[in-house]
Amino acid sequence: MWDEGTDPLVAPMPPEWRQVPGTQLRLFNYRFGGGSNGGEVYVSRARGGVLPNVNRWLGQFGKPPLTSLDELPKIKMLGLDAVVVSASGKFGGGMGKPAQENAAVLGVIADHGSGLLTVKMIGPADQVAGERERMLKFCESLRIKQSKVEAGE
Repeated sequence: MWDEGTDPLVAPMPPEWRQVPGTQLRLFNYRFGGGSNGGEVYVSRARGGVLPNVNRWLGQFGKPPLTSLDELPKIKMLGLDAVVVSASGKFGGGMGKPAQENAAVLGVIADHGSGLLTVKMIGPADQVAGERERMLKFCESLRIKQSKVEAGE
């Protein structure tokens, strides 16, 4: 999926979001909602399996771990079956973020064989709920950029 450290992933940003600089771990980084009270969406690579990542995200909200992914909703992302996980309540903090009351996470994870592609939305619970459909459509719109040879150029 990634060719020698380059990322041919194309992520068409919804016009309601604002792109902010990426980081070493984030391929794409966005903000939504009102200023410093808004939330963020980021696309990243991960390792460790889908279930452990789902449980890590749930754990950030004090939710019990799952033993199976069977009950989680699925969408198509990059042509793969991706699981959708959500939780709300008190975010316990982590990854440089402080604890936050009345927060929510909406995440989508796909295993592409050599790792995971994750899209994670986190922010105030009402704003995350309001962005749910846009977020899922964003995940479904992700694609891999064709090389010039594949595109017939």
